[in-house]
Amino acid sequence: MTRVNVKNIKDAKVMFFGELAEKTIPYLEYILQYMYPLGIVLERDFAIGSIKGEPGKSLKVSLSSGVWADFGTGETGRDIINLYAEMKGIELQDAAIAIVSIMVKIPHTSRSLVNSLTYETKTKIEAMRVVPANAPAPNFNYSKGDPSAIYYYHDSYGNILGFVVRFDGRNGKDFRPLTWCQNEEGEQFWSWKGFPKPYPIYGLYELGQDEEKPVLIVEGEKCAAAGREILKDFVVVSWLGGSGAVDHVDWKPLFGRKVYLWPDNDKQGRKAMNVISGILAVESDKIRCLDFLIEKDDGWDIADAISQGWKEKRIVNYIKHKTFI
Repeated sequence: MTRVNVKNIKDAKVMFFGELAEKTIPYLEYILQYMYPLGIVLERDFAIGSIKGEPGKSLKVSLSSGVWADFGTGETGRDIINLYAEMKGIELQDAAIAIVSIMVKIPHTSRSLVNSLTYETKTKIEAMRVVPANAPAPNFNYSKGDPSAIYYYHDSYGNILGFVVRFDGRNGKDFRPLTWCQNEEGEQFWSWKGFPKPYPIYGLYELGQDEEKPVLIVEGEKCAAAGREILKDFVVVSWLGGSGAVDHVDWKPLFGRKVYLWPDNDKQGRKAMNVISGILAVESDKIRCLDFLIEKDDGWDIADAISQGWKEKRIVNYIKHKTFI
């Protein structure tokens, strides 16, 4: 077949990432060779040294599903769109458009396929800060498989801001933000697009319900949910985006409150909590961070403690006696 020529491909808006991910599978080898010229094919996998494209075999992408894993860093993802977004440090929306532009360059990609994945527009999609009450229920299925967990983000009044959806597969966990979006034409819809900055705290509504309780900050929605189940005298919160996003979070709702920080038991976890404590300490002298536990497994957190049988009394004692300023 002849090469496809789709006009205004830079303005193409890919709406359904799952559909695109599914339809890229027959073309994965070509797309990956375009992304990573130094990569090689190893039977059913494509191998490269890192997300950035260094030579090697640490990162492998399944050519039958698009699932990828970097065995050097532990990073994983469900499809080629996520991988491209991580490689370039861009939003999934922009990565999806880029993948379509690569498919256009593949000689045997049909016009009907590319046109079915895109529609031409000059509008830009932006995530809205609050989901309107009349918004339809979202579809949480992304690409292949059902979500293993759905975390609701609310504002202090209980209004929904968006969701973080977790997927678990053979190659590990993957998180996708789902937000209510609008384009310049006024059309609104759900999209797998990141929250607008500054990011909200996970637990804003709970913070507003009791302003006298001390706050416990943990890393990740899973840890926050686990902590809330067992700690009745704390408001347990987390934040969006993991250890690398602490500078993009609106921490003002915690100013002036008594706050304990429980880092994941690794260098990244400690670094993230140090940054947060520094931000909060400007407005409060009631900030305490848990000590680093060498004897615990790497990455050990409150969810691990609870799964190991820790009860409320033991956890509270640990929080209050294993902290320093």
